[in-house]
Amino acid sequence: MTLEDEVLDLVKARMRLTGTLMDGLIRSYRDEIRQRILNYTRQPAVPEGLKFTWANMVIDLLKVREYRFPEVAALLGENPVDVNIGDTSVKLGASPSFTADAIVTGYAADLRRYRRMGWDG
Repeated sequence: MTLEDEVLDLVKARMRLTGTLMDGLIRSYRDEIRQRILNYTRQPAVPEGLKFTWANMVIDLLKVREYRFPEVAALLGENPVDVNIGDTSVKLGASPSFTADAIVTGYAADLRRYRRMGWDG
């Protein structure tokens, strides 16, 4: 089983999802977060040690962007307005780029352990 499949299964288990109804949506957010992790860490692939962090980041992105889905709303409780991601608070329905950036910032401490030196130029 690939790390991507493990993250998908972990997200579904933590959201208590059965079946494949939301698999496509979860995969798209998993892939978006993978790219952001790779950009931040400058690694060629997401390290195994970030599996749980990766899954948590996907769930956080789902909470912010897809809060109207009943499966996601069940994770948020009644009448949510803000979602806390690390030490950042994000309003539901915020712009897509802000929320993904806030998620990376919120998990920077976990991601920093795997960050490689890099130079732009």
